[in-house]
Amino acid sequence: MQTKQIGILLIGIAVIMLIVVLLFKSSLETYLYTSCPLLHNTGANECPATKTLNQQSYLAYTLVAIIALVGVILTVMKPEQKIIIKRIKTQEKKQEINTADLTKEEKQIVKILQEEKTLFQGDLIEKTQFGKAKITRILDKLENRQIIERKRRGLTNIVVLKE
Repeated sequence: MQTKQIGILLIGIAVIMLIVVLLFKSSLETYLYTSCPLLHNTGANECPATKTLNQQSYLAYTLVAIIALVGVILTVMKPEQKIIIKRIKTQEKKQEINTADLTKEEKQIVKILQEEKTLFQGDLIEKTQFGKAKITRILDKLENRQIIERKRRGLTNIVVLKE
């Protein structure tokens, strides 16, 4: 249940409680007026029990007011914002890439990616001065060996070194 719904529910409960308290007080006053022996026998203006009835009524009104106030506060409160925390997995030991069985061009690309971590494929073409087809073939080989990963972004790829 949301806080606004709880607030509306509390306001409803407070209204019902107020009605019950008013009805109960009214019926007790009527009962006390008709059945108080001190009022009829001594000619007093007020029955002593009326004083305690008023004290109990004020206490009940206070409780109803507190419940209604909490309901109003919950109703007008702003909803809580959800905070999402995403944990990033960190590896304690970074894996070394075995470059022994790589060609000269593949080693050059891996070295650039080790420095940059991620790079657009077009920027890689500019840094290496290789053609598009040659870069694509080299990246295919490196991707098959699970050394790099290509992610499609619009009309180009982002090349990420796997670690």
